[in-house]
Amino acid sequence: TPEAMAPIWDKLGRPADIKGYEIEQYKDTLPPEVLGKYAEIAHKHGVSKEAFNSMISEFVNESTTGQAAMAEQQQQQVGQWQQEVKQEFGVAYNDKILFAQKAVEKFGLTDVIKENHVMFEHPAIIKALVAIGEKTSEGMVLANGDVNHGRLAPAEAKMELAKFQSDSDT
Repeated sequence: TPEAMAPIWDKLGRPADIKGYEIEQYKDTLPPEVLGKYAEIAHKHGVSKEAFNSMISEFVNESTTGQAAMAEQQQQQVGQWQQEVKQEFGVAYNDKILFAQKAVEKFGLTDVIKENHVMFEHPAIIKALVAIGEKTSEGMVLANGDVNHGRLAPAEAKMELAKFQSDSDT
């Protein structure tokens, strides 16, 4: 039983209580409730302070490495998304992004974007914000009902050219 093993575990290096594991050193990496839970489990099962700290240290290292890899993958994904949007918008990219920013400001989303910036890097979200910004601003109405305020994206230019060419045939 655990009670019978307690004196042996104590002699093998189990601290007197969970505070003896000195979990505070990991508080910047792991939530206190998680650390406390693991310390309780370790103490209940006779884990020595040295063994506990070794396991938690390895867990923290693995977690930190995994988080760094995820952050790098996320940054690469955002870069790909930005390239996709830049390619689609062409020379109109900066103008379109200004419309997206105006929509963000108009609808009070600035703080939300600061807190969840990666979500707002997705091309579909950017395109939606651009469309909202364009629709709520004044400018030239295109053939498809969109509003343009200067430079055209390649797809918009092709659409307008097709409209112009079809109008000249009639």
